[in-house]
Amino acid sequence: MSNVVSIFGEFQNPEAKEHEKIINAEVKESLEHFSDLMENLIHEHFRSKNNKRHIRSKVVITEAVVMHMSYVGLIEVMFEEYEIIFGATKYIKGKRAYFYSRIMPFFEKSLEKYNYLIDMNECLKKYNSY
Repeated sequence: MSNVVSIFGEFQNPEAKEHEKIINAEVKESLEHFSDLMENLIHEHFRSKNNKRHIRSKVVITEAVVMHMSYVGLIEVMFEEYEIIFGATKYIKGKRAYFYSRIMPFFEKSLEKYNYLIDMNECLKKYNSY
C-alpha cells in the first residue's frame, strides 16, 4: 500500500515543526516584553498624576516601545518567511489570524490609556534608524 496521506497533500509539515516552535517562542516573548512595558507605563502614569515623573521615564518608555515594535515586526517577517518556505499551512493561517485578531487589538487597546506618555514620533524615528 502506498504512503499517500491525502489527495490534497499533508496538512501538517513535519519539517516545519522547528519553525513553528520558534514562532511560538517569539510570540510568547513579545507578550512577556509587553507586560514589562505595561508595568512601566502604569508606574509612570501614577507618577504623572502626582507630578513626580522620573527623569529617565521618557527614554525608558521610548526604548520599550521601540522594542515592542521590533517584536511585532519580527513576528510579521517570521509569518511571511514561514509561508514562503512551507506554504499556507493550517498552522500559519491559524497563528496569523489569532495574532491579528486577538493579540494586536489587545496591544492597541492596552496602550490607548497611556498614549500621552509615549512620544510616537521619537519611537518611529528610533525604530526606522535600526
